[in-house]
Amino acid sequence: MILLRVTDLKQQLYCPRVPYWIYVSPVERRLPPKVAFGAADHALLSRLEKRRTLRAYGLREGERRFRVPVGSQELGLTGILDALIETEEERIPIEYKDTLGGLRKNHRIQLCAYGMMLRETDGPPVKRGLLFIIPTGRVHEVIFTSALERQVREAARGLRETLETERFPPPADRAGKCRDCEFLRFCGDRYPAPQTGELRAMAG
Repeated sequence: MILLRVTDLKQQLYCPRVPYWIYVSPVERRLPPKVAFGAADHALLSRLEKRRTLRAYGLREGERRFRVPVGSQELGLTGILDALIETEEERIPIEYKDTLGGLRKNHRIQLCAYGMMLRETDGPPVKRGLLFIIPTGRVHEVIFTSALERQVREAARGLRETLETERFPPPADRAGKCRDCEFLRFCGDRYPAPQTGELRAMAG
């Protein structure tokens, strides 16, 4: 089985057409400026994080590592975790997100996927993860429930089905997601992107 990236899983949940345009019908990519700025902010935070104490995460002690590679044959996924805190009692995966939208479903599922992959390696239990929202500096705890783990498996199956069948998926569930998408010009049913007034009308 070819291992797909955890970031592909996140894109599948955000809009199933993104992995389609990347893998099934590759097109020229034009990354929006916010992606480049986000990468720079992410790199800066990683450097600053090395100075942060574990108290910011509600912990007194533990070993912290950055850029931890993980993979799973069962899920068919691979990826690099932003950070990992390991104590005698548990391992806690951490992801940094440069978003103003707060904690989102695809973020929670991505983090849970990392946790499930960690369980395939020796070490203390993995029961929860932490999401650090960069603009606000807030840390959100995500408990890895059986329901959330089920969503990870369903999303992974949906992603692989798109790649295997090569069927063109439906668009994102909200038209607002399309406005800054690098693939917008290839989606005829969503191009051009709706303007703010049109989005209000669609929502109403």
